[in-house]
Amino acid sequence: GIVVTAAIGTGGGVLTGTNPVATISGGVAALTDLVMTGLVGGRTLDFTATGITGVTSAPFTLEAGLPAQLAIHAGDNDSATAGTAVPIPPSAQVTDASANPVAGVDVTFAVDSGGGVVVPTTPVPTDTAGLATVTNWTLGPLAGRNTLTANAAGLAGSPLTFHATAMVGAATSISKSSGDSLTGPVS
Repeated sequence: GIVVTAAIGTGGGVLTGTNPVATISGGVAALTDLVMTGLVGGRTLDFTATGITGVTSAPFTLEAGLPAQLAIHAGDNDSATAGTAVPIPPSAQVTDASANPVAGVDVTFAVDSGGGVVVPTTPVPTDTAGLATVTNWTLGPLAGRNTLTANAAGLAGSPLTFHATAMVGAATSISKSSGDSLTGPVS
């Protein structure tokens, strides 16, 4: 019947679940549903009870949780000459509920408007920083707005939309359209 309390000793974060709990037969305190959230990194837990010397757990590492969020990381609101690639390839980031990056999540990019081509057209897995980045996004052949979507099924924020402006390129040739054989006084 001794009440035992668990608390984060080092590393920060949030500890939820049934806490404190009372010991059962044999003096065991079963903290069976504790959940710790926070940034990835080293932690310890402290256990205390009134009138008894507390103990600290062995160090352990909090790792990223399940993927929860998809967000734009880079390459939004870019511009390039129509028919050419944007200078910053679009990149999306997948994070868990505590904003830790999550690796190994497939993100699919697809041209949504304006024409153009994205490479690759197959899903891009996130890296250790939680980033999925296209190799290349070439804008459509006409000046104007282009959009690209990024989708990771089941994640908040998905699908994302990247925007880019295709601009008129520099003139490469000149030609006349009329005006031959004009006559008139010169003043």
